[in-house]
Amino acid sequence: EKSDRRRRKQRRRRRKQRRRRRKQRRRRKQRRRRKRRRRRKRRRRKRRRRKRRRRKQRRRKQRRRKQRRRKQRRKRRRRRRKQRRRKRRRRISKQRRRRKRRRRRKRRRRRKQRRRRRRRKRR
Repeated sequence: EKSDRRRRKQRRRRRKQRRRRRKQRRRRKQRRRRKRRRRRKRRRRKRRRRKRRRRKQRRRKQRRRKQRRRKQRRKRRRRRRKQRRRKRRRRISKQRRRRKRRRRRKRRRRRKQRRRRRRRKRR
């Protein structure tokens, strides 16, 4: 009995999974079709139809676009990483500079005050 129950459960799960996959595929296809239709409407006015060649051209264009997008993504990621590193370095350097500046300012102020006092005494 236990084995039978398990089998039934497994079958149900498999069916559910298959249904989900089919739904996903259908949705993807619908989305693609919609996009293609819109593009065709825009291009219909000037260009003549060449079925065989167009398919090949489209595939090539799609491949090129994918490659370009990948390259662009990689570049962006690299740039972001570099920027982050630079920002960190700048922050650290700025903090150090600020600390040094603060110390210097304090010393300068003290010196100025002392000088003033001395001048007053001399007068």
